[in-house]
Amino acid sequence: MDLIIASYCIYLLLGISLTLAVGRILFNRGVVYLQDVFGANQELASATNQLLRVGFYLVLGGYILLTLKISGELANVRELLEVLSGKLGTILLAVGILHLFNLLILSTIRKNRVAEAQAERAWAERKK
Repeated sequence: MDLIIASYCIYLLLGISLTLAVGRILFNRGVVYLQDVFGANQELASATNQLLRVGFYLVLGGYILLTLKISGELANVRELLEVLSGKLGTILLAVGILHLFNLLILSTIRKNRVAEAQAERAWAERKK
């Protein structure tokens, strides 16, 4: 087996394994955060968690497939490892960027929900 085919196999194995592991962790740990974001609506928190998980897998799965191709030849194992480390590093960066983007959006939703609840309490106090 030449080094290009070996690198494809290793890249797919590690990239998919990394995506599944991180996705599982985010899904299991993220539900607590989502329950806080959506307050009493636990069903919405659970549904959002599932949708984020599916989106995470689709985006990263697509990214892994789009970045699979290696241009040129690999002369030795050192070059194979360098190419793989670059590709896996970009996957980790993509995961981090997606995670931060999701946290920003969810944080904004939470802030708006808290502000609305405070405004409702203030309005109720004024009515008394």
